[in-house]
Amino acid sequence: MPEETVKYELTIREFEAIAGTIKQLLRKGKRLEINIPRGVNNGTKVVLPNALKITDGKAGDILILIKVSPVGTISPQFGTTIDLIFQICLHEIGGSENSDVRRHIERASFVISRDEFFQAVIWTVWVSGMSRKAAAGFRRNNEEKFRNIDFMNFVALDKLQLEAFMESLHSKPVRQRAKQKWQTIHYMAKWLIKFSSDDSFRYEVFQGKYMGSELDENDAFRLKDLKFPFIRATNASYLVKTLGGKAVKDDRWVKELLTWGNLSLDRLEAKLQSLNIPLGFFDTVFWCYCEMFIRRTDLFQDHFDKKFGSLKI
Repeated sequence: MPEETVKYELTIREFEAIAGTIKQLLRKGKRLEINIPRGVNNGTKVVLPNALKITDGKAGDILILIKVSPVGTISPQFGTTIDLIFQICLHEIGGSENSDVRRHIERASFVISRDEFFQAVIWTVWVSGMSRKAAAGFRRNNEEKFRNIDFMNFVALDKLQLEAFMESLHSKPVRQRAKQKWQTIHYMAKWLIKFSSDDSFRYEVFQGKYMGSELDENDAFRLKDLKFPFIRATNASYLVKTLGGKAVKDDRWVKELLTWGNLSLDRLEAKLQSLNIPLGFFDTVFWCYCEMFIRRTDLFQDHFDKKFGSLKI
């Protein structure tokens, strides 16, 4: 006899389709885990091979038809307020087509290495005290020079070579703030070279965590406690997020959201975690939305009152 196939439908949110998620299916008192890969589309089919052996005691597959819930008008039926804000922001910035969203999802699959960490340090230190948009513009204008930086060759620069490198990026004289940033990056390269391998680096700094997606705020606390220049609490969280981890940078836009919703950062993170919204994903989407549609922090409160005012967090 041919094996039986049982079919189910499962509706997920847009961000879950983009980032991937894990859901539970209850059948005949048995709970099955459904691993939905990132990048699924409306109508994607996920097969649980021979799952009926567990639930029904007989051979056969369970087939899950994935439906992606569209984001429509603001309505409580779409979820809680912060969930709704996140979904609408994601939808309006272009969802999976947004380049920042794509980069964030890619980072989650990064293996933590000294070089990946160094690249994240360069960006985190450079963006310190600047808008991410301005920092990104500077980096784009100097893409070739940034592309050739890795900790192995950067650590080999002597004082004069480092000065020459800075002058190749900046007009003379190089401003003190820029000098401090590159000196910090050089210092971090010298720190990284002391580790004998990527394994020893992961073990000592991140308690052996292997993937960027495994990092969280506890790792940010440990980085902060190392007391590197420019890597204090806020930037430590951003560094973890840049590596693909679960963290929200308490930047100017997040501060405006906390004020608008009368929230603490801890409370915001707790809400996001209860909704299974990855913290780093939220940070990326929220920043993109604010930069795209609000642009100035003094316009934030008015914009959010008009857009989401009926749904205070």
